[in-house]
Amino acid sequence: MEKSVKSASGNESTTIFSVETWDEPTVRDILKNFQTDKATEYEHLVKCFQERAERKLVTEVDSKKDDPLVNVLSKLQALSASLTDAHASLVNLILRCDWCSGSVDVFNLFLQFVASLLTSQPAFVDICLRSLIRRLSTVPFETKPNTDAHTFRVLDYPIKSYFERLHVILSRVTHIVPLSVAKLLRYLGEGFPFRLRPEEEHLLYTYNVLALHRRRPMERSAVFGLLIDYIVKMDTEASPQELSEIDLEDESDDEDGDDNAAKPAPPVSWKIEHPIAERLDLVMTLVFEYIDELAGPSGDTNHTHLQTFYQESIPAFEGVIFKTHGLTHVQFIWFYMASLSGMIAEDFQRRLCLKILNPNVPAIFRQYSVCYVSSYMARAKFVPIRVVIKFVDQMVQWIHDYISENDALYSALDREKIHRAFYAVCQNVFYLLTFRHREILGQQKGLLWFKTLNMERIIMCRLNPFRYTQKIVVELFAAVTRQFNLLFCYTVIERNNRLLIFSGPKDDTDELREANPLNTFFPFEPFVLKRSKRFVTPNYRTYDEPVSEEQPGEIATAYRGLIADSEESEESRDSDVVEEQLLPGKTFPPRKSRKRQLSENNN
Repeated sequence: MEKSVKSASGNESTTIFSVETWDEPTVRDILKNFQTDKATEYEHLVKCFQERAERKLVTEVDSKKDDPLVNVLSKLQALSASLTDAHASLVNLILRCDWCSGSVDVFNLFLQFVASLLTSQPAFVDICLRSLIRRLSTVPFETKPNTDAHTFRVLDYPIKSYFERLHVILSRVTHIVPLSVAKLLRYLGEGFPFRLRPEEEHLLYTYNVLALHRRRPMERSAVFGLLIDYIVKMDTEASPQELSEIDLEDESDDEDGDDNAAKPAPPVSWKIEHPIAERLDLVMTLVFEYIDELAGPSGDTNHTHLQTFYQESIPAFEGVIFKTHGLTHVQFIWFYMASLSGMIAEDFQRRLCLKILNPNVPAIFRQYSVCYVSSYMARAKFVPIRVVIKFVDQMVQWIHDYISENDALYSALDREKIHRAFYAVCQNVFYLLTFRHREILGQQKGLLWFKTLNMERIIMCRLNPFRYTQKIVVELFAAVTRQFNLLFCYTVIERNNRLLIFSGPKDDTDELREANPLNTFFPFEPFVLKRSKRFVTPNYRTYDEPVSEEQPGEIATAYRGLIADSEESEESRDSDVVEEQLLPGKTFPPRKSRKRQLSENNN
């Protein structure tokens, strides 16, 4: 088992241990006497496992060598009951060693060791889970995943096989110690890479979280919630202004294409210079590809797995996404799911609409709801125009009822707080009518339907919704209604401008507040991430700006996310969509226009 040799000076002797020859009784004695004078062998054992744990990469030469510690691991597997809390350092080193990238026999031996250890000593479950989860973001190979690619549907076989073994061990751990599921979720949430860690770590960890979501049917909603929390943190790191600048840089590069036509095309680069946006793009691409796998072939209309995934994702949307202001990209996960299934699209819209008209919902969440549903209907090509017309008709009727109840109780104090839901609904009706006006007015009875909305009463009421609507939305709505001779809004706009001019000196904060009084946002603004953009673009509508000679060109640059070139939808040529809203037997609620009380409003 051991032998002594003289050193070069001939005065001291060094003990050399042959761990490959240790049998089970010897290992038992080493574990028993590690705190006595005979602890030299135990210290040597700890040192051997430490050296093996610090070996990061697996090379071809290493895989061919016979590992002497495999013999010790087999003995420790049989003596797992002898391992106590006093041997925690040894157990930790054994778990840190890489046993999953070797042969199948070595992996099976390590799996048996973990099972025996937790069966006899469940207290080691924390050390085991932390050690396994720590490996989900790295691979012990020289070959790393290609983060410059635009798709990650198939990883290299060695990497995929390595992680598959880790998932098998995690499943065995939670099976032996069922109460460890909560600890698994906690350590999984703590194990997400820091935002500026290497890109392959974010890629691999997200891949493994989605793999755990697939393997664990009982905790899928919780696992996906952890992933959404992680994506939200990255999404909030990059402001919309920074992402907009990235997109502008890409477009400026494309403008020089004619001058460089004779030159060979440079290789396509999918990388984004912004570090947070680059990592966000990687993660979003993995999630979109995972949703594609759940949806199945393009001809499959059932989407059973996708609908189950959608139902599991609702707690994450309502608990995190919906309540987080200013997100730019993560909410497109639900946009993409809705584009794949009509049932999901209908359910997503219904959930948002129920919050708008519910007085028990806080006003700020009602505002978020109407912003989500209007932005969703405006941008989604797969939302039929008849659904938009029905929604607008319902919201306008609610607006008229609200005006009838509250216009006489006019108060200039804290109107944006008291009537926040009203102003939010008005703004998003203006936004939605502006965005899809060509489809509505291009139909046979679209103009007649628009007149039944009695929009003049809304903009002329004492509550003055234009004053609490984003400036760009007001300008575009006024331009559209004037172009088609539907409404003249500039009298109210000029009156509100005069009120703002004489309200005193302003700083930058006041100017921002005037541009967006309710601090609202449209969640589904243009998607600018390079890799994952291809999943959103086919079903995404951009704004077709109404052009007139009198209209200043500043509107075209004031709000870059709202204005872009687009093609007219095929459904805009359908003249039967509005007919169901204008049937002879259909009764519309009374929407009587009132006189313009400019003097009272000015006062």
